[in-house]
Amino acid sequence: MKISISKSLTYLALFCSIFYLQGCGDSNVEAVKGGVLFHYQDAKIGPVFEANFTNTRWTSSNKNGRNCVTFTGKISKATHEKMANLLDIKNSNHDFVFMKLFPDLYKNANEKLDKQFQGEADSLKKQSDELDELILKFRNQKSKLEEEEQTQKNEIQIEELEKKIAIARNDTWMELNNKTVNLRERQEKERAKLYGAIRSEIIGKYFWTEGDPVEIEFVVHPEANIEIKEMKGDSWNKFRLSMSDILDGIYK
Repeated sequence: MKISISKSLTYLALFCSIFYLQGCGDSNVEAVKGGVLFHYQDAKIGPVFEANFTNTRWTSSNKNGRNCVTFTGKISKATHEKMANLLDIKNSNHDFVFMKLFPDLYKNANEKLDKQFQGEADSLKKQSDELDELILKFRNQKSKLEEEEQTQKNEIQIEELEKKIAIARNDTWMELNNKTVNLRERQEKERAKLYGAIRSEIIGKYFWTEGDPVEIEFVVHPEANIEIKEMKGDSWNKFRLSMSDILDGIYK
């Protein structure tokens, strides 16, 4: 098969062009990938970021006279699991922050809890009110007898009323109080259980969410000093994570 000289030269030029494009990387991108950050000098940026994200891409640009490199990617499953494990699901201190970020989840849990124990709580409240009325009734009867002319019969009745008041104030009230305390303890146990489920859901779905797209902008200063200018990610923003929080997570 014959190939003309002109075609051969064309193929050769095309091959050389491809070789040149493949062999010449972006110097700013390479500087960032091969560089280190000030507080994390034990590991190069490129391998660390490539290990924590998928669908990674590095691009360079010049913004206001500064050499910038933009990294984009998606949070990997392994990174999500790593960060979820670091954030202890059993730690109830997270509820203070989570309530502000996901108020509806906690509101729905508390409404469910109130509904679950409402009947029992109403019954105890009714019994307590009835007990107060009964004690007041005994006291009124006693006062009336004390105002009347004292007789042996009156004294016996007064003594009986005093016993009834004592029983109502001590035995019956104590029984109701114990039931109320027991109810509250069961409510708190159920609340802790529900809140634990909420924390698990939030951390599992929204904290460093797998597949969440991120964007990180680096600035390459003279002498290849590298600075992170901005870090964007929906889950990072939702949890109001600082740049140091994010970097600590990436480098762990």
